[in-house]
Amino acid sequence: MSGATISASLPLIEETFSANPNAVYLSKLTLTLPALFIAVVSPVAGYLVDKIGRKKLMIASMILYGLGGSLGGLVDSLFWILVSCGILGVAVAIVMTVTSTLIADYFEGEERTEFLGLQAAAMAVGGIVFISLGGVLADISWRGPFFIYALSFLIIIPAIRYIKEPKIDSDSKTKKYPHLKNLFP
Repeated sequence: MSGATISASLPLIEETFSANPNAVYLSKLTLTLPALFIAVVSPVAGYLVDKIGRKKLMIASMILYGLGGSLGGLVDSLFWILVSCGILGVAVAIVMTVTSTLIADYFEGEERTEFLGLQAAAMAVGGIVFISLGGVLADISWRGPFFIYALSFLIIIPAIRYIKEPKIDSDSKTKKYPHLKNLFP
């Protein structure tokens, strides 16, 4: 939902910043810029997951998600909206990577498959809810949908309480995946 949540605001953003000669192009870039950052940052996030730890990285990325997403609703410049979208993309890349890693850590076999199905269902429902909410808020102000990202702040405390950092044994990784032996000194 990195960009879709604000999609209803695009015409209003374009209109608000119409004095900018590139407003049409730049306003549309608000939807695609997060995806670019997700693609670039995800491999780095994969590395950081094992170096920093899953829980610390998840909490930091949830804060970054709330700040980066909401920032777009607070600024008065198309440039800074794009910066906020880039920050949002970085946060989404980290959240997605940590989430996938935690699922792989916590579950195996059929239990993992079932949980991934629940995750996909939750993402679909979230998509319906947040795109619809974004449309309602865009009717009030083009800034409104950006504040949906602040909802991440509501789940930081439960995340701190319930996310458990799994014990990672690098020897078990190299036994399970011998081709990775040189990656885990």
